[in-house]
Amino acid sequence: MFAPLLTAVVVHFLFFLKLIPTSLLTTKRYQLGGDRQRSLFRVLRSLSVQFAHIGYTASLGYLCAFFLLFMDAQHAFFCVHELLIQYGLDQMYTDGIPKAMVVLEVTQSIVQKHLPHLAAHLEHRGVYVHMFAMDWLLSMFARQPAIAVRLMDHFLHFGTFEFFYRLVLALLRLSSSVLLLENDFSKLMGLLVSLPSSFDADGEDAVERLMECAMTQKLPSVSALSGMEREAATSLFNQEEVKEKEKEKERRDINQLEQKEVLSSIVTKVESSTDGSVDNSVDDEEGEEVVVEEKEKEEMSGLD
Repeated sequence: MFAPLLTAVVVHFLFFLKLIPTSLLTTKRYQLGGDRQRSLFRVLRSLSVQFAHIGYTASLGYLCAFFLLFMDAQHAFFCVHELLIQYGLDQMYTDGIPKAMVVLEVTQSIVQKHLPHLAAHLEHRGVYVHMFAMDWLLSMFARQPAIAVRLMDHFLHFGTFEFFYRLVLALLRLSSSVLLLENDFSKLMGLLVSLPSSFDADGEDAVERLMECAMTQKLPSVSALSGMEREAATSLFNQEEVKEKEKEKERRDINQLEQKEVLSSIVTKVESSTDGSVDNSVDDEEGEEVVVEEKEKEEMSGLD
């Protein structure tokens, strides 16, 4: 029933994005306030009811705010609803964020292959892709509207994360000279987390340079990327199975240990009660001997 309406909304959204200059998106940012802030609340509340297994997440809040820059609350709700249902993004926000973990695992592999020197530098300092790119993925770069417009345009049209991989590679490649000079973990993380904001803040020319770099990245084909995602999903699933088996084994060991402790305490109590009964029987026998001796003494004194 709602499929034609939802399709029309998405098509209208794609058409509308092409009419909005980057400079307007950069100046608008997320200064919602007033009616738009109330609209954001209504959209998030409706989504949390519709997707009770997800509830409220901050990343979805940024995504909804991004759509509210271009449309009313009803259309924004339907667009995010389409992303979660038809495009499978609900798996990015459920417990364990399985879809996000798969995409970030593939991103890590791509960075290691295309930027090996930088990847080795980051890993040597204990920095991995999921530590700084998780928020980029969950919010779909919605914190930086000028970047998010391009990513969302590609994602809605093709339904793949290919352009996300391109954006991450482009951000790291254009900033590699600065990143390679930094050895401190906290400063390195600060630089990485702020990369999209730095390009977004520098204006339209910087964003266009980022997009040109993203489009020139030599990635595997879409089918190859899908295969990498399937392999990553299988690997993560197997790892979870191993963890579950280890947890189950640990639970069994704890239960066995608790049973042994309970049995040991029972045996100790039985032994102590047995020792007490033996002591009592010995005391009774000694008491009987004393009584017999006293009676014998009384009889001997009577005879005298």
